[in-house]
Amino acid sequence: MIRNSTNFVKACLSLSLLLVGSASAMAETPSLQQASLNALGESLDIHYEVLSNVDDSLCRVHIPKGNCFSSELTIVTMATPIEASTSLYFSHIAPIRGYDSKNAIRIEHINGDLHHLTFEEKVSASEQVKITLSAPFWHASRSDAMPNYYLTYPALSAVVVASTTRVKEPGSNLLINQHTGLWSKQAQYKRTENDNTPLMDSAYLYNKGDSALISDDAQNRVIPNVVQRDDSGKFVAAAGINIDKSDQDMLAPAIEQMAYFGLTNQKTGLPLKVIIRSAHDASALANEPATINSKEGYALSITEQSATIIANDNIGANYGLLTLMQIFDAQQGRFPITEIADSPRFEFRGMHLDIARHFPGKAAIESVVRQMF
Repeated sequence: MIRNSTNFVKACLSLSLLLVGSASAMAETPSLQQASLNALGESLDIHYEVLSNVDDSLCRVHIPKGNCFSSELTIVTMATPIEASTSLYFSHIAPIRGYDSKNAIRIEHINGDLHHLTFEEKVSASEQVKITLSAPFWHASRSDAMPNYYLTYPALSAVVVASTTRVKEPGSNLLINQHTGLWSKQAQYKRTENDNTPLMDSAYLYNKGDSALISDDAQNRVIPNVVQRDDSGKFVAAAGINIDKSDQDMLAPAIEQMAYFGLTNQKTGLPLKVIIRSAHDASALANEPATINSKEGYALSITEQSATIIANDNIGANYGLLTLMQIFDAQQGRFPITEIADSPRFEFRGMHLDIARHFPGKAAIESVVRQMF
């Protein structure tokens, strides 16, 4: 009997462990499936908008001292509801110090600009969740709002909310947030009541009358501006340029950029002659501009018959060719007849490109690097 009792106890214990294990497995099994979370990420409509950087009546409830602003986060479900315990992660550059909502949600500041929003109750399909956020300082432009919010649910893979990704802006093709407003109200783009910064949109720039932006010969600008330039006001028609074979290896770095400017190297193009000073007598260069005496300096001359680059070294010659590319009018197939003398103002040149809050895409980065050359 004692043996049988022992066996009975062991059997009961095994059954209990089995039931506990089954209960744990059931508890770990999510009520929301991955396919449903994926569908929610595709259909969820999220909109972020600054209410005011100037009027602090809303944010002052949560932030007694210092500058603060209020913004509104609107979340609209479509066909797919939001299950309780679903989390929304998003970046908000100014740490959120308080929020107000009629819905059962909880927002936590995790670290840096990362925040965590938890839906504590189920949000039915076609329901709207509005949240007023209070944060220090201000959000004065669309670039202050971060893209790529993402959803999580226990034991499921995270899903990016499609409505918060960036899209290409028509015309400029720049990547912009699609979940933010136009940022066109003064209370949105002004930081304080004393901020006199205007909204510099295309209409403002046009009405300001900046000739560098709207002049007919903007096609012939050189960036950065050259030291000396004497335009004749005349042009020479050309479908491209004709670079002598003996100079092509020396000019290889610049030649690689020609297609970007719509310029080609062809036999019927405007003949290009390259002269490196060290290989010629000083007597033949008596009339050269003083600027090309400096390191990496060059002189570019364009006539009706040909183009000539005079430089101290190969680097200067390449810079001269890059200038020639910039002043080529690809639409009308012509060069301005001009005399240009140029040299770098600084021995070391660089550019700072901040992509921490706004990544314009690989193509834009490549374009900037190409133009820095």
